[in-house]
Amino acid sequence: MDRSVFLNSRQNLILGNIHYFKYLTTSQLYTLAFEDSNSGIRYCQIVMKKMFNNKEVKRFRHREFIYYVGKKKPDWKSIIALNNLYFNIRARGKVIQFQPELPFLTGRCDAFFVAEYQGRKRKFFIEVDRDTTPFNKANIYNALLQTDWEKEAWADPLKRGVISFPLVVVLTIRKHIVERDFMKAKFNYHILDLHQPEWEVIFKGGELNDSMRKNYFPA
Repeated sequence: MDRSVFLNSRQNLILGNIHYFKYLTTSQLYTLAFEDSNSGIRYCQIVMKKMFNNKEVKRFRHREFIYYVGKKKPDWKSIIALNNLYFNIRARGKVIQFQPELPFLTGRCDAFFVAEYQGRKRKFFIEVDRDTTPFNKANIYNALLQTDWEKEAWADPLKRGVISFPLVVVLTIRKHIVERDFMKAKFNYHILDLHQPEWEVIFKGGELNDSMRKNYFPA
C-alpha cells in the first residue's frame, strides 16, 4: 500500500475515534489506531503531533496529551472518566457494545455498556457524577421501569431472547448523596468511586437492591 494512502487511512481512523469518544489520550489512541501494527507508541506520538501541527486536532495536557476536535466543553473531565472505564474494562475483559450518551424514554445515560469479564457478561447504564448538578437519577430510572422498556434494543442487546433491565452504575465523588437518592431505587445498581472505580464488582453480583437481580447474561 502507498504510504500516503496508509497514513490517510490511519488519520481517518483517528479522527473517527476522536469524534466518537470526544477526548482521547495518546495511549488510548495508540490502542485504537496503532496497536494492531508493528509501530510503537513513539510513532503514535509523531503522527498525533503532526495532526496537531496541521490543525486537524486540538490537544491539552492532563497527565498526558488529550486530543479532541471542535470546542473544548465543560464536561471533558466526565467524558475522560467514562473513557478511562471503557479502556480499563477492554484491557482486562471485553467490551461488546459501548454507546455514549444513550437516550431512553425518560432521559439519557452518560453511556451504555455490554461487557464481559471472567466469563460473565453484563449490561449497564453509566452515570458520571462530579457534583456539578443536583443528583436525582433514581426517579429517572424508576420512571423508565414504568414504560414499555422491554421493547428497547438495550433490553436484549445481544438478541438472545433474554430481556432484562440493565444495572445502573454511578461513578461519583459524593457517594453519600447518591446513596441517599438511590434509597428509593427500584432497580439494581452499584456506586463506584469516580477516580478509582473498582469496576470488577459489576461482574461479581451482590449489587444493591438484589431482589431485582436480572442482569446476568448466560455465559
